[in-house]
Amino acid sequence: MIFKQGFYFGNQLVQLQASFQTSADYYHMLRAALQVKQCQSSFVRIGRHNDGGYLMLPPAPGGIAYSFGICDDVSWDSAMADCGYQVYMYDHTIDELPEHRSEFHFFRKGIASSTEDQPPLYPLSYYLAMNGHVHQQHMILKMDVEGAEWGFFLQTPSAILAQFDQVVLELHNLVHEHSAMQTNQMLYGLQKLQETHDLVHLHPNNCGCLVEVEGRPYADVLEATFVYRGGGRTSRDESGPYFAACAG
Repeated sequence: MIFKQGFYFGNQLVQLQASFQTSADYYHMLRAALQVKQCQSSFVRIGRHNDGGYLMLPPAPGGIAYSFGICDDVSWDSAMADCGYQVYMYDHTIDELPEHRSEFHFFRKGIASSTEDQPPLYPLSYYLAMNGHVHQQHMILKMDVEGAEWGFFLQTPSAILAQFDQVVLELHNLVHEHSAMQTNQMLYGLQKLQETHDLVHLHPNNCGCLVEVEGRPYADVLEATFVYRGGGRTSRDESGPYFAACAG
């Protein structure tokens, strides 16, 4: 087994001294947990072409979108607003948005990744109740929360996840070393999300490092698009590659 650890710059692998997962079994399980299903729709890019934009199925006009993790980029949120969406935006690490629109509803709060988290971190159920969306269907969820997604998957009921037609997010810390408990949390979280949604697109974020194991690349940060399984837009018996080649 040969590991190549680092990140790509100008199509060249830059070697990196860091602590990575070194078990080939882990990467085999990760690949099995991230099989891309064939989708019957084409994709559009929502948001900017670099980090901050996401490949999605074309969103239906109008509706509700939830956006967790803003930092200094609202390109996805603005594009969704252009499609007629009211966008509920959350980031407890910034004081205000870099841009304001009437469709934006910003709160200086974040998503909880554990039942032990304290304000300003709250579960998704709290925000749905606060905004009157407890029974709202066909919403869209975007998340870039620097690893908090794993705990979010575990503590969010599947019935709430099913209220979202699409979930677009970054998956973090996939190849950096973590404990057996964290590994189980990540793999189970992916399994749980795919009880309600199908993974239809996956590509590496080029801001993160990459490990090659047995000739196959594994990125530390992945951009993922999940589509609600009840929508009939995916084929359950066909799977694609671990990820598609696309920068973002």
